[in-house]
Amino acid sequence: MCFYKICLLLAFTFSNASVIAQDRSKHGIDQLAKKAFKQGFWLAKYPVTQREWTALMDSTPFAHHKNGRKKTYLKAVDGLDTSRFPAEQISREGTKAFLEKMNSSANREKIDQVFGKNFNFCLPYEDEWEYACRGGLGNNRAFYWGSVLNGDKANCNGQTPYGTKTQGPFVGHPTLVGAYKKRRRILGACAI
Repeated sequence: MCFYKICLLLAFTFSNASVIAQDRSKHGIDQLAKKAFKQGFWLAKYPVTQREWTALMDSTPFAHHKNGRKKTYLKAVDGLDTSRFPAEQISREGTKAFLEKMNSSANREKIDQVFGKNFNFCLPYEDEWEYACRGGLGNNRAFYWGSVLNGDKANCNGQTPYGTKTQGPFVGHPTLVGAYKKRRRILGACAI
C-alpha cells in the first residue's frame, strides 16, 4: 500500500459564504456566517494519482489515460505518461470503494502505526475543503492568493469569471497550508 503525504490543518474559524459581493447577492446572502472548528483535520497534500488509484482498485476509469473512457481525450494524452495525472472521472461510489480499501483490515496495522488507532481515510467536509482551497486564510478572499483568477497563479483559461490571461504552469505551487491543486481543477467530492 502506498501511503500518501498528508497535511494537518489546525483548528480554525471559517466564513462559509463567498466574500465576493456579486456572488453573495446572487445567492441572497447578506452576511458571512462564521463557523469555528475546534479540532484540526488531515488532508492529502496531492490529489490521488492514476497510479495510486490503479494500484488499489485495478481499474482505469479516467478520461485522460491511454485506455480512457472518453475517446475525444485520447489524442491529448497520446504518448504521455499519465500515471502522475490526477485520478478523475471517479464516481461517488468509486470514491467510497477506494476509501474502504484504504481503510481495510489488510492495511490496518500500517495505518495504526503511522496515524494512530481509530484513524480512517475519508472525504473532507465541504467547509474543510473550502478552507484548504483558500490556503488556511478562511473565506477572506476568493482564492488563497487573492481575488483574481486570470491564469497567472493557476492552470485555467482565465476567461470566466475573473480574467483573460493565458494558462500558466502553476501545478507546482502549494496553497499556504501546503496542499496542491485543490482549487476545483478536478471537481472535488466532499462528504456533506
